[in-house]
Amino acid sequence: MAAKGFALSDKVNRWDVLVTNGREHVPELPHIAEDLDQLELKFGAARVLISRGDDLRAQARENTKKLRELIEEGEEIRARVGLNLKAKFGIFNEKLVKFGFQPRREPRSRPETEVGADAGKAEG
Repeated sequence: MAAKGFALSDKVNRWDVLVTNGREHVPELPHIAEDLDQLELKFGAARVLISRGDDLRAQARENTKKLRELIEEGEEIRARVGLNLKAKFGIFNEKLVKFGFQPRREPRSRPETEVGADAGKAEG
């Protein structure tokens, strides 16, 4: 049964099968010899590119791993500096925005009418 894959590597593998098995029939079909030679050259070049792609994917995975580790360490340092800035300026100070940190909002006090109403409910 013939291979049906549409992936690039599937197509290249089909070239290999054709070249390998086609060589046996060159005496019967001499007119395909030149095409098989060309296909074999293309197969070799494609294999080199596939191999290079595999190497680049491996490098990309390694780079991503290193980048994630670096970002984790950087975020830890940023958090440490942020805590120092919040200790220095206070957690509500707008100066924190200048450093890329969101200050806490001042707590809103409840109006006096609500405070008195709540107190009455607790006593009664």
